[in-house]
Amino acid sequence: MTDCIGVTPEGKSCPAPAVGDSEYCFFHDPEKIAQAQAARIRGGLARRVSPTTDYPGAVENVTQLMKFLNRALEESWALEGSEKRLRAVAQFLRIAVDVVGLADLNARLELLEGLIYASNKDVGKQN
Repeated sequence: MTDCIGVTPEGKSCPAPAVGDSEYCFFHDPEKIAQAQAARIRGGLARRVSPTTDYPGAVENVTQLMKFLNRALEESWALEGSEKRLRAVAQFLRIAVDVVGLADLNARLELLEGLIYASNKDVGKQN
């Protein structure tokens, strides 16, 4: 099997094998231009992720925020593997870590405030 005699957009020899008795690969064969174009379109459409149409609504608490972030992360993960996808995923994970940390800090603060309130209440009873 020989290599295609076509040329890439960068001006280099096409590394794909020639198909059948042709001197060209499928994409460079002048007799298959329409078929190759249709295949490119189908391939591009197959990689697309359809946008979510159902908006999750207002984000009013940490649980809803985490659901929203998880959904955005899930949709980003479904994108074609690329540097752009990795950056989006990393950003969502950074935000999630911040949200979880702040929620934990808030819970600890509420616990301390409750203990202080109870302690002050006990001191008032003793006087």
